Amino acid sequence: MLTKYNSWQLLLISVAAAIFVIYPDITWLPFELKNLDESRKMAHIIFFLFRYAFFVSLIFLLIKTNLANLKTSSFKKRFGYSLLISAIAYVVYGGISVLLFTKVRHFGSFVLFQFFVVSLLSSLMGHIIQLYIERRKKEQQIEELTVKNLESRYDALTNQINPHFFFNSLNGLTSLIRKKNDEVTLTYVNKLSDVFRYILQSDKKGLVTLREETSICRCLQVYDGNPFCQ
Repeated sequence: MLTKYNSWQLLLISVAAAIFVIYPDITWLPFELKNLDESRKMAHIIFFLFRYAFFVSLIFLLIKTNLANLKTSSFKKRFGYSLLISAIAYVVYGGISVLLFTKVRHFGSFVLFQFFVVSLLSSLMGHIIQLYIERRKKEQQIEELTVKNLESRYDALTNQINPHFFFNSLNGLTSLIRKKNDEVTLTYVNKLSDVFRYILQSDKKGLVTLREETSICRCLQVYDGNPFCQ
């Protein structure tokens, strides 16, 4: 599931996403190296690797923050938090670039756009996964309510038909079958079906009149060991 992840999985995602973000720098790298002397090529490559590692770290931080710490369903709030973190990282990146590599030109609008893209992608990922989690929760709640509804209907049906009454009716029917009295047996089955029909219909009504209850009670009266309706 998307809700279960570990740091290694997030790191792999960050590595792949960082390649996508600095892909223009990758394409420009051979042309930039051509115009540099041998002494500056190594420093340029090291700075390039530094930029890539920095983006990997930033993407990892943003994704983990969006997945683990931000539970909001509002994309604007999620994007705002990501922009704030990216802005701080942008300042840190610029300071390190100037102090260690003096690469001021790599602190311009294009790099700022890259940080913006990182924030946007991380926010989208967190927002989509959060929506997925909320949808799964709603589906689970619907499934639980469906199961509870079926259980309640089963319990209601069980309560409608008293097991003792049902077994006694079957015993009475068995007795009539053994006596081979077909007319009485058919009457017994018909009246018994009327009783069960009444039980099911009365449950749907909720309330029944006293006359209906009296009528069904007459059906349960015993004559010669068998219930008949008068």
